[in-house]
Amino acid sequence: MRVDADWRANIDWDAMRTYRINRLVEGIERAGLDALLMTRLDAVRYATSFRPVYSMWFHGTRHIVIVTKAGHVKFLVASGDYDRVRTTMPWIQDVTPFPFVIAQGLPTVVKALKELGLSKGKVGVDMLPFSLYEPLSEELPDCCFVDGLSALDFARQIKCKEEIVCLRQAAEVADIGMRTALSNLKEGATEIEVAAKVCEAMVAAGSEDITYLPLVESGEHSWLGFKVPTERRLKDGDMVYIDTGICIVNGYNADIARMPVVGKASSLQAKIYKTCYEMLQRGIEQLVPGNTTTDVLKAAEKVAEDAGFGEYVYFGILGHGVGTDLHEAPTIGDRVTGIDEGQTLEAGMVVALEPGILVPGVGGGHQEDMVLITENGPEVLTKAPFDEDLLG
Repeated sequence: MRVDADWRANIDWDAMRTYRINRLVEGIERAGLDALLMTRLDAVRYATSFRPVYSMWFHGTRHIVIVTKAGHVKFLVASGDYDRVRTTMPWIQDVTPFPFVIAQGLPTVVKALKELGLSKGKVGVDMLPFSLYEPLSEELPDCCFVDGLSALDFARQIKCKEEIVCLRQAAEVADIGMRTALSNLKEGATEIEVAAKVCEAMVAAGSEDITYLPLVESGEHSWLGFKVPTERRLKDGDMVYIDTGICIVNGYNADIARMPVVGKASSLQAKIYKTCYEMLQRGIEQLVPGNTTTDVLKAAEKVAEDAGFGEYVYFGILGHGVGTDLHEAPTIGDRVTGIDEGQTLEAGMVVALEPGILVPGVGGGHQEDMVLITENGPEVLTKAPFDEDLLG
Protein backbone atom coordinates (compact mmCIF):
# COMPACT_ATOMS: atom_id res chain seq x y z
CA MET A 1 0.00 0.00 0.00
CA ARG A 2 1.00 3.64 -0.37
CA VAL A 3 1.21 5.68 2.81
CA ASP A 4 1.32 9.45 2.47
CA ALA A 5 4.02 11.51 4.14
CA ASP A 6 4.05 15.14 5.24
CA TRP A 7 5.83 16.35 2.12
CA ARG A 8 3.25 14.93 -0.31
CA ALA A 9 0.64 17.36 -1.55
CA ASN A 10 -2.53 15.25 -1.63
CA ILE A 11 -3.28 16.15 2.00
CA ASP A 12 -3.49 19.80 2.97
CA TRP A 13 -0.99 19.69 5.82
CA ASP A 14 -1.16 23.45 6.40
CA ALA A 15 -4.93 23.23 6.80
CA MET A 16 -4.54 20.38 9.29
CA ARG A 17 -1.97 22.26 11.34
CA THR A 18 -4.14 25.38 11.36
CA TYR A 19 -7.18 23.35 12.42
CA ARG A 20 -5.30 21.76 15.32
CA ILE A 21 -4.00 25.09 16.64
CA ASN A 22 -7.50 26.57 16.38
CA ARG A 23 -8.88 23.61 18.33
CA LEU A 24 -6.23 24.09 21.02
CA VAL A 25 -7.08 27.78 21.25
CA GLU A 26 -10.76 26.93 21.63
CA GLY A 27 -9.88 24.42 24.35
CA ILE A 28 -7.74 27.02 26.11
CA GLU A 29 -10.57 29.55 26.04
CA ARG A 30 -13.17 27.04 27.26
CA ALA A 31 -10.93 26.12 30.20
CA GLY A 32 -10.34 29.77 31.12
CA LEU A 33 -6.61 29.54 30.49
CA ASP A 34 -4.09 31.98 29.07
CA ALA A 35 -1.94 29.24 27.54
CA LEU A 36 -1.32 25.52 27.38
CA LEU A 37 2.13 24.08 28.13
CA MET A 38 2.61 20.56 26.77
CA THR A 39 5.43 18.04 27.16
CA ARG A 40 3.84 14.72 26.18
CA LEU A 41 5.13 13.47 22.83
CA ASP A 42 1.64 12.97 21.40
CA ALA A 43 0.63 16.50 22.45
CA VAL A 44 3.83 18.01 21.06
CA ARG A 45 3.13 16.20 17.76
CA TYR A 46 -0.43 17.53 17.71
CA ALA A 47 0.64 21.13 18.28
CA THR A 48 3.73 21.25 16.06
CA SER A 49 3.78 18.23 13.65
CA PHE A 50 7.25 17.49 15.04
CA ARG A 51 8.14 13.80 14.68
CA PRO A 52 9.84 12.71 17.92
CA VAL A 53 11.69 9.55 18.81
CA TYR A 54 9.14 7.25 20.45
CA SER A 55 11.41 5.45 22.88
CA MET A 56 11.49 4.59 26.56
CA TRP A 57 14.72 6.60 26.69
CA PHE A 58 12.96 9.78 25.59
CA HIS A 59 9.73 9.70 27.58
CA GLY A 60 10.90 12.42 29.93
CA THR A 61 10.51 16.11 29.18
CA ARG A 62 12.54 16.30 25.99
CA HIS A 63 10.45 19.02 24.35
CA ILE A 64 8.02 21.69 25.52
CA VAL A 65 5.48 23.50 23.38
CA ILE A 66 3.51 26.50 24.62
CA VAL A 67 0.35 27.58 22.81
CA THR A 68 -1.23 30.87 23.89
CA LYS A 69 -4.89 31.82 23.65
CA ALA A 70 -3.87 34.13 20.79
CA GLY A 71 -2.65 31.08 18.87
CA HIS A 72 1.08 31.77 19.17
CA VAL A 73 3.20 28.61 19.23
CA LYS A 74 6.55 28.59 21.03
CA PHE A 75 8.57 25.39 20.70
CA LEU A 76 11.36 24.50 23.13
CA VAL A 77 12.89 21.56 21.32
CA ALA A 78 15.62 19.18 22.48
CA SER A 79 18.97 20.63 21.49
CA GLY A 80 19.78 17.66 19.26
CA ASP A 81 16.66 18.34 17.17
CA TYR A 82 16.99 22.13 16.97
CA ASP A 83 18.58 22.26 13.50
CA ARG A 84 16.02 19.79 12.13
CA VAL A 85 13.14 21.99 13.27
CA ARG A 86 14.71 25.18 11.96
CA THR A 87 15.46 23.74 8.52
CA THR A 88 12.47 21.45 7.87
CA MET A 89 9.55 23.00 9.79
CA PRO A 90 9.05 26.54 8.46
CA TRP A 91 5.59 26.76 10.05
CA ILE A 92 7.28 26.92 13.48
CA GLN A 93 8.62 30.46 13.68
CA ASP A 94 9.41 30.63 17.40
CA VAL A 95 11.82 27.83 18.31
CA THR A 96 14.42 27.62 21.08
CA PRO A 97 16.86 24.79 21.93
CA PHE A 98 16.08 23.00 25.20
CA PRO A 99 18.93 21.53 27.31
CA PHE A 100 19.47 17.78 27.45
CA VAL A 101 19.41 17.77 31.27
CA ILE A 102 15.86 18.66 32.29
CA ALA A 103 16.79 20.48 35.50
CA GLN A 104 19.06 22.78 33.48
CA GLY A 105 16.11 23.83 31.33
CA LEU A 106 14.47 25.94 34.05
CA PRO A 107 15.88 29.29 32.85
CA THR A 108 14.76 28.48 29.29
CA VAL A 109 11.18 27.79 30.37
CA VAL A 110 11.03 30.83 32.66
CA LYS A 111 12.31 33.08 29.89
CA ALA A 112 9.81 31.66 27.40
CA LEU A 113 6.84 32.23 29.71
CA LYS A 114 7.97 35.79 30.44
CA GLU A 115 8.44 36.55 26.74
CA LEU A 116 4.88 35.39 26.12
CA GLY A 117 3.53 37.64 28.87
CA LEU A 118 2.54 34.69 31.04
CA SER A 119 4.46 35.48 34.23
CA LYS A 120 1.11 36.33 35.82
CA GLY A 121 -1.04 34.09 33.66
CA LYS A 122 -3.03 30.91 34.14
CA VAL A 123 -1.19 28.14 32.33
CA GLY A 124 -2.62 24.67 31.79
CA VAL A 125 -0.09 21.82 31.85
CA ASP A 126 -0.50 18.32 30.47
CA MET A 127 2.43 16.76 32.33
CA LEU A 128 5.46 18.27 34.03
CA PRO A 129 8.18 16.62 36.14
CA PHE A 130 8.41 17.80 39.73
CA SER A 131 12.01 18.85 39.05
CA LEU A 132 10.60 21.61 36.83
CA TYR A 133 7.21 22.27 38.43
CA GLU A 134 8.46 23.22 41.89
CA PRO A 135 11.23 25.61 40.79
CA LEU A 136 8.95 27.09 38.10
CA SER A 137 6.39 27.91 40.78
CA GLU A 138 9.12 29.56 42.84
CA GLU A 139 10.55 31.54 39.91
CA LEU A 140 7.11 32.66 38.73
CA PRO A 141 5.04 32.94 41.93
CA ASP A 142 2.28 34.90 40.18
CA CYS A 143 1.88 32.35 37.40
CA CYS A 144 -0.85 29.82 38.16
CA PHE A 145 -0.09 26.34 36.82
CA VAL A 146 -3.17 24.11 36.57
CA ASP A 147 -4.26 20.86 34.95
CA GLY A 148 -4.54 21.46 31.21
CA LEU A 149 -5.65 18.01 30.09
CA SER A 150 -9.29 19.04 29.69
CA ALA A 151 -8.27 21.65 27.11
CA LEU A 152 -6.10 19.14 25.25
CA ASP A 153 -8.80 16.46 25.38
CA PHE A 154 -11.38 18.88 24.01
CA ALA A 155 -9.12 19.93 21.15
CA ARG A 156 -8.28 16.45 19.94
CA GLN A 157 -11.71 14.81 20.10
CA ILE A 158 -13.10 16.12 16.81
CA LYS A 159 -10.99 15.31 13.77
CA CYS A 160 -10.84 17.33 10.56
CA LYS A 161 -10.91 15.63 7.15
CA GLU A 162 -7.11 15.65 6.86
CA GLU A 163 -6.74 13.92 10.21
CA ILE A 164 -9.30 11.33 9.16
CA VAL A 165 -7.23 10.53 6.06
CA CYS A 166 -4.22 9.91 8.31
CA LEU A 167 -6.32 7.71 10.60
CA ARG A 168 -7.62 5.70 7.64
CA GLN A 169 -4.05 5.06 6.53
CA ALA A 170 -3.01 4.08 10.05
CA ALA A 171 -5.97 1.68 10.16
CA GLU A 172 -4.78 0.08 6.91
CA VAL A 173 -1.34 -0.50 8.41
CA ALA A 174 -2.87 -1.98 11.58
CA ASP A 175 -4.97 -4.27 9.35
CA ILE A 176 -1.83 -5.46 7.59
CA GLY A 177 -0.32 -6.26 10.97
CA MET A 178 -3.42 -8.19 12.04
CA ARG A 179 -3.65 -10.17 8.80
CA THR A 180 0.03 -11.05 9.18
CA ALA A 181 -0.54 -12.27 12.73
CA LEU A 182 -3.57 -14.34 11.77
CA SER A 183 -1.72 -16.01 8.90
CA ASN A 184 1.20 -16.97 11.16
CA LEU A 185 -0.74 -18.56 14.03
CA LYS A 186 0.67 -22.05 13.65
CA GLU A 187 1.12 -24.69 16.31
CA GLY A 188 4.74 -24.59 17.51
CA ALA A 189 5.36 -20.93 16.65
CA THR A 190 6.24 -18.71 19.60
CA GLU A 191 4.37 -15.56 20.53
CA ILE A 192 7.49 -13.46 19.95
CA GLU A 193 8.03 -14.98 16.49
CA VAL A 194 4.51 -13.96 15.47
CA ALA A 195 5.05 -10.49 16.96
CA ALA A 196 8.30 -10.06 15.00
CA LYS A 197 6.54 -10.83 11.71
CA VAL A 198 3.84 -8.29 12.59
CA CYS A 199 6.40 -5.56 13.28
CA GLU A 200 8.24 -6.25 10.02
CA ALA A 201 5.03 -6.13 7.98
CA MET A 202 3.80 -2.91 9.56
CA VAL A 203 7.05 -1.01 9.12
CA ALA A 204 7.25 -2.22 5.52
CA ALA A 205 3.68 -0.97 5.02
CA GLY A 206 4.55 2.54 6.17
CA SER A 207 4.42 2.72 9.96
CA GLU A 208 6.91 5.37 11.03
CA ASP A 209 7.48 3.63 14.36
CA ILE A 210 6.45 0.69 16.53
CA THR A 211 5.17 2.08 19.81
CA TYR A 212 5.39 -1.27 21.61
CA LEU A 213 5.50 -4.94 20.69
CA PRO A 214 2.15 -6.24 19.42
CA LEU A 215 0.14 -8.24 21.91
CA VAL A 216 0.20 -11.95 21.14
CA GLU A 217 -1.21 -13.67 24.24
CA SER A 218 -1.84 -17.39 23.87
CA GLY A 219 -3.36 -20.03 26.12
CA GLU A 220 -3.23 -19.00 29.77
CA HIS A 221 -1.65 -15.71 28.75
CA SER A 222 -4.89 -14.76 26.98
CA TRP A 223 -6.92 -14.63 30.17
CA LEU A 224 -4.11 -13.44 32.45
CA GLY A 225 -3.47 -10.31 30.38
CA PHE A 226 0.30 -10.72 29.92
CA LYS A 227 0.52 -7.66 27.61
CA VAL A 228 3.87 -8.77 26.18
CA PRO A 229 4.70 -11.57 23.71
CA THR A 230 6.89 -14.32 25.17
CA GLU A 231 8.71 -17.49 24.10
CA ARG A 232 5.59 -19.55 24.82
CA ARG A 233 4.82 -21.86 21.90
CA LEU A 234 1.33 -21.91 20.45
CA LYS A 235 -0.61 -25.11 21.02
CA ASP A 236 -3.62 -26.62 19.32
CA GLY A 237 -6.73 -25.31 21.04
CA ASP A 238 -5.10 -22.09 22.30
CA MET A 239 -7.23 -18.98 22.17
CA VAL A 240 -4.89 -16.11 21.23
CA TYR A 241 -5.49 -12.45 21.99
CA ILE A 242 -3.83 -10.31 19.30
CA ASP A 243 -3.64 -6.51 19.30
CA THR A 244 -1.75 -4.73 16.51
CA GLY A 245 -2.56 -1.18 17.58
CA ILE A 246 1.13 -0.32 17.58
CA CYS A 247 1.61 1.69 14.40
CA ILE A 248 1.90 5.43 13.77
CA VAL A 249 1.24 7.08 10.40
CA ASN A 250 2.00 10.80 10.23
CA GLY A 251 1.59 10.98 13.99
CA TYR A 252 -1.74 9.14 14.08
CA ASN A 253 -2.37 5.81 15.76
CA ALA A 254 -4.69 2.92 15.00
CA ASP A 255 -6.09 0.12 17.14
CA ILE A 256 -7.47 -3.32 16.35
CA ALA A 257 -7.73 -6.66 18.15
CA ARG A 258 -8.90 -10.18 17.39
CA MET A 259 -9.06 -13.38 19.47
CA PRO A 260 -8.69 -16.43 17.16
CA VAL A 261 -8.11 -20.03 18.16
CA VAL A 262 -5.21 -22.19 16.99
CA GLY A 263 -6.63 -25.32 15.40
CA LYS A 264 -10.06 -26.48 16.57
CA ALA A 265 -11.95 -24.37 19.09
CA SER A 266 -14.06 -25.82 21.89
CA SER A 267 -17.75 -24.94 22.00
CA LEU A 268 -17.11 -22.63 24.96
CA GLN A 269 -14.27 -20.85 23.15
CA ALA A 270 -16.54 -20.37 20.14
CA LYS A 271 -19.22 -18.91 22.42
CA ILE A 272 -16.69 -16.50 23.97
CA TYR A 273 -15.52 -15.45 20.51
CA LYS A 274 -19.04 -14.89 19.18
CA THR A 275 -20.27 -13.11 22.31
CA CYS A 276 -17.34 -10.70 22.23
CA TYR A 277 -18.00 -10.08 18.53
CA GLU A 278 -21.67 -9.35 19.25
CA MET A 279 -20.67 -6.98 22.06
CA LEU A 280 -18.54 -5.11 19.54
CA GLN A 281 -21.29 -4.93 16.93
CA ARG A 282 -23.99 -3.77 19.36
CA GLY A 283 -21.60 -1.14 20.70
CA ILE A 284 -20.75 0.09 17.21
CA GLU A 285 -24.45 0.50 16.44
CA GLN A 286 -24.65 3.04 19.28
CA LEU A 287 -21.78 5.16 17.93
CA VAL A 288 -23.97 7.89 16.46
CA PRO A 289 -24.07 11.63 17.14
CA GLY A 290 -26.31 12.47 20.09
CA ASN A 291 -25.89 9.14 21.84
CA THR A 292 -23.69 8.97 24.91
CA THR A 293 -20.81 6.76 25.95
CA THR A 294 -23.23 5.23 28.45
CA ASP A 295 -25.47 4.06 25.61
CA VAL A 296 -22.50 2.26 24.06
CA LEU A 297 -21.46 0.71 27.36
CA LYS A 298 -24.94 -0.58 28.22
CA ALA A 299 -25.48 -2.09 24.76
CA ALA A 300 -22.24 -4.07 24.93
CA GLU A 301 -22.65 -5.17 28.55
CA LYS A 302 -26.18 -6.44 27.90
CA VAL A 303 -24.84 -8.88 25.31
CA ALA A 304 -22.37 -10.31 27.83
CA GLU A 305 -25.00 -10.55 30.56
CA ASP A 306 -27.51 -12.28 28.27
CA ALA A 307 -24.85 -14.81 27.23
CA GLY A 308 -23.91 -15.58 30.83
CA PHE A 309 -20.49 -13.91 30.70
CA GLY A 310 -21.27 -10.85 32.84
CA GLU A 311 -18.75 -11.74 35.54
CA TYR A 312 -16.03 -12.42 32.95
CA VAL A 313 -16.14 -9.09 31.13
CA TYR A 314 -12.68 -7.49 30.90
CA PHE A 315 -11.97 -5.39 33.99
CA GLY A 316 -10.97 -2.21 32.19
CA ILE A 317 -12.38 0.27 29.69
CA LEU A 318 -14.72 -0.58 26.83
CA GLY A 319 -13.33 1.99 24.42
CA HIS A 320 -11.33 5.13 23.84
CA GLY A 321 -10.64 7.87 21.35
CA VAL A 322 -7.75 7.47 18.90
CA GLY A 323 -5.60 10.21 17.40
CA THR A 324 -2.06 11.42 18.01
CA ASP A 325 -2.38 9.46 21.24
CA LEU A 326 -3.47 5.83 21.14
CA HIS A 327 -5.76 6.39 24.12
CA GLU A 328 -7.40 9.80 24.20
CA ALA A 329 -10.85 11.21 24.92
CA PRO A 330 -13.58 10.13 24.92
CA THR A 331 -13.22 7.20 27.31
CA ILE A 332 -16.07 4.70 27.24
CA GLY A 333 -16.69 3.02 30.59
CA ASP A 334 -14.14 2.17 33.27
CA ARG A 335 -14.99 -0.99 35.18
CA VAL A 336 -12.24 -0.39 37.74
CA THR A 337 -13.79 2.84 38.98
CA GLY A 338 -17.33 2.14 37.79
CA ILE A 339 -17.26 5.62 36.26
CA ASP A 340 -18.80 6.45 32.93
CA GLU A 341 -19.21 10.17 32.37
CA GLY A 342 -21.97 9.77 29.82
CA GLN A 343 -20.24 12.01 27.32
CA THR A 344 -22.27 12.92 24.25
CA LEU A 345 -20.86 11.56 21.01
CA GLU A 346 -20.22 13.89 18.07
CA ALA A 347 -19.52 13.52 14.37
CA GLY A 348 -15.78 13.60 13.73
CA MET A 349 -14.84 11.51 16.75
CA VAL A 350 -12.77 8.40 16.08
CA VAL A 351 -12.98 5.73 18.76
CA ALA A 352 -11.75 2.19 19.26
CA LEU A 353 -14.23 -0.21 20.86
CA GLU A 354 -12.58 -3.20 22.54
CA PRO A 355 -15.02 -5.37 24.52
CA GLY A 356 -13.25 -8.25 26.20
CA ILE A 357 -14.13 -11.50 27.93
CA LEU A 358 -11.59 -13.44 30.01
CA VAL A 359 -12.53 -16.94 31.20
CA PRO A 360 -9.79 -18.65 33.28
CA GLY A 361 -8.85 -22.07 31.98
CA VAL A 362 -10.59 -21.49 28.66
CA GLY A 363 -9.39 -18.34 26.94
CA GLY A 364 -9.99 -14.66 26.50
CA GLY A 365 -9.19 -11.47 24.71
CA HIS A 366 -10.84 -8.61 22.90
CA GLN A 367 -12.58 -7.96 19.61
CA GLU A 368 -11.65 -4.42 18.65
CA ASP A 369 -12.30 -2.11 15.73
CA MET A 370 -11.64 1.56 15.12
CA VAL A 371 -14.73 3.54 14.17
CA LEU A 372 -15.37 7.00 12.72
CA ILE A 373 -18.57 8.64 13.96
CA THR A 374 -20.35 10.45 11.13
CA GLU A 375 -23.69 12.21 10.67
CA ASN A 376 -24.74 9.17 8.64
CA GLY A 377 -23.77 6.65 11.30
CA PRO A 378 -20.65 4.71 12.31
CA GLU A 379 -17.98 3.82 9.75
CA VAL A 380 -15.62 0.99 10.70
CA LEU A 381 -12.07 1.89 9.63
CA THR A 382 -10.32 -1.38 10.47
CA LYS A 383 -11.13 -4.24 8.11
CA ALA A 384 -9.19 -7.35 9.18
CA PRO A 385 -11.45 -10.42 9.07
CA PHE A 386 -13.16 -12.31 11.85
CA ASP A 387 -13.30 -16.11 11.90
CA GLU A 388 -16.59 -16.96 10.19
CA ASP A 389 -16.46 -20.54 11.48
CA LEU A 390 -16.37 -19.32 15.08
CA LEU A 391 -19.21 -16.90 14.41
CA GLY A 392 -21.33 -19.84 13.26
